[in-house]
Amino acid sequence: MEATQSAPIVYKCQRCGRQSPIEAAFVTRKRADGSLARCLCFECESRRVSNLTLLAYIFLPISGLLILFLNPNSQIGYFYLLVFAGLLVSIPLAVLHEISHALVAQALGFRVFAIHLGLGKVLFSRRAFGITWTVHLIPASAVTLVSGPEIYNYRARNFLIHLAGPLFHAILNALLLWANSVFGLSGQWWFEVILWTNVYLLIFNLLPYKTQVAVGSAGTDGWAMLNAPRLTPEDLRGRYASHYILETVNAAENGDMQAARAFAEKGIGLYPDNANMLNALGYAYVNSREYQKSRQIFLQALHSSENLPIATKAMLLNNVAFANIMLDDPALLAEADNFSEQAYQLLSWEPAISGTRGGVLVALDRPVEGIELLKGALSKNPDKRGRAIEACLIAWGEWKQGNLKETESYLALARQLDPECDLLGHLQNKMRSGSKPG
Repeated sequence: MEATQSAPIVYKCQRCGRQSPIEAAFVTRKRADGSLARCLCFECESRRVSNLTLLAYIFLPISGLLILFLNPNSQIGYFYLLVFAGLLVSIPLAVLHEISHALVAQALGFRVFAIHLGLGKVLFSRRAFGITWTVHLIPASAVTLVSGPEIYNYRARNFLIHLAGPLFHAILNALLLWANSVFGLSGQWWFEVILWTNVYLLIFNLLPYKTQVAVGSAGTDGWAMLNAPRLTPEDLRGRYASHYILETVNAAENGDMQAARAFAEKGIGLYPDNANMLNALGYAYVNSREYQKSRQIFLQALHSSENLPIATKAMLLNNVAFANIMLDDPALLAEADNFSEQAYQLLSWEPAISGTRGGVLVALDRPVEGIELLKGALSKNPDKRGRAIEACLIAWGEWKQGNLKETESYLALARQLDPECDLLGHLQNKMRSGSKPG
């Protein structure tokens, strides 16, 4: 009998209806029989958690004050206000928790790339002490992005980095109990709020499970500590490679393209079979505007293994299509159409992927469809250079429809975002010549 391949499972967000065979692109909860009790994409899950948190920040103080106005002796009213105070106290405690991770990581030879505080819309993002600090609208959850190269006792160091957060709460609890024994603070409402909020955060972080954070999903410190001793050699190689990937992206975002290529090439020299490392090298060449070279690297990575993770394959397909757009070679348009469509079917909500697909549709003289995708990508893309390219592609689509006012508006936006954007001069030259793009 011939073996038949079963069709891949397609996951579908129960709120927005997005579909993909990539399980890691969803937050899932399964029943005992293995069926899905909940399946939400990260965007919908983040929105759900943000809405619940925002509701708590609004409901608790208003309800507590209203109840106390109607009945000044109500214990429920006081309880609501104490819980609200605990939410407020948890914000600085979360910041100190993440700083603990960062300090220990740096002391143990790891690199701290970013600290994300909160969920939802980004309020601001700044670099300080070599770290990108990003504050989100909803004060719930926090994550520190660290990575290290191949280093002696990596597992133990990784364990200690994750231990640092809960250890901060344990030390603070010990100090609070000492202060209570000396100054008799028990019974003071502010002391009780700080103490019990800190106890809750200690327990929460020690429980071993995966949770939703600002940049996707991650294990709690308890989960990471439990998992650290069990990291396989293959897991470790992936982590070592990810260090050079993060260094490449970090250098490119800071405008140091020479350093970005150096990190990527060093990573490739150490981990030549890692498709994500090849992707990072291609990314470095894209940011250096060497699109032909980047296309060759992306294709090499795409064909490097028959068992690429689906998410990796989606990004590589997208990146080849993007390089094709930037090369503006009509002979590559069919490949760009094929690859961008495949990538879009897998990860349609990723701004980079929907933006590339939109650009290809504009090039195919389907500007209405393309502009819709590009505008969605433009509203979500955090990268200024990427947004400038999307604005240029929207301008291209508007020009193809004869909408000159909108064309100039989006070209002006692109100039504001990235005055050196490659597409600016290219499109303007075509417009001056009067020829139709594509």
